Amino acid sequence: MSAQPPHDWVKEWLGRARSDLVLCKTALETPGILREDACYHAQQSVEKALKALLTAMNVAYPRTHSLDVLLCPMPQFSPKLILDIGLLFVYNWIYFILFS
Repeated sequence: MSAQPPHDWVKEWLGRARSDLVLCKTALETPGILREDACYHAQQSVEKALKALLTAMNVAYPRTHSLDVLLCPMPQFSPKLILDIGLLFVYNWIYFILFS
């Protein structure tokens, strides 16, 4: 991944985040696909969006799938803001899963 300029990686991560979001929505609308499979793509979408944000901010992050770990290297954000972002993700996905 390091061969590309950072702005290319931001676009790449955002494109992948959008793709996972489409897969999540499609999974929710398709009979026979388990909700947990849709939730997997929801988590992946958020993970990739966070990686895009960190890349855009030029903040190093470890190779991980943990949203908690990806939120930690944002020192310029207060702990309350990070918690609010996390809660917003949770509420957004609950609403999306229940009412979409």
